[in-house]
Amino acid sequence: MSKKLVEEKIEINNIENFSKLEKLMSPVKKYVSEKKRYKMYDDYNEYKNTLEWFNDRKQLILNDKVDNVTAYCIKDNKKIIGIIFSVTGYSVSKLIDKYNIEVNKNSNICQLTCFHIDKNYRGIGMNFLKNYVF
Repeated sequence: MSKKLVEEKIEINNIENFSKLEKLMSPVKKYVSEKKRYKMYDDYNEYKNTLEWFNDRKQLILNDKVDNVTAYCIKDNKKIIGIIFSVTGYSVSKLIDKYNIEVNKNSNICQLTCFHIDKNYRGIGMNFLKNYVF
C-alpha cells in the first residue's frame, strides 16, 4: 500500500457518464466474488443490485427527473480500492415523502449506497467518509 491514497469525486448526472460505472464498481465486484469463493454468499449480490439501482437512476434521467449521482472513489496507484455513491434530487425527495420524514428546508440530504473498501485496506473507511464524503 502506498503512503498517499488519492480520492476522486465523479459526477454521474447524464447518460454518458453511466458508462464509467463498470470500472468504478471493481471493489464491489471483487467483494461479491470473494463472498462466493469463501462460501460467505448470502444471496444478496451487491454488484447486481447496485447496477439495477443505477438503471433506475438512468431511467429517471431519461424521463427528465433530476437525480444527481456522485461517486466517491479512493485509489492506491490508480487502482480503485474504495467506492461509495450518493444521490440527491428526485429519488431522495420521493423517499422523504414516502416515509413522511420531517426535514429542515435548509438541510442537505442524500442517500448513500454501495460503500465498499477492498479488504486489504479495511480500517480507512471511516476516515474516507468523514474527511472526504461528508
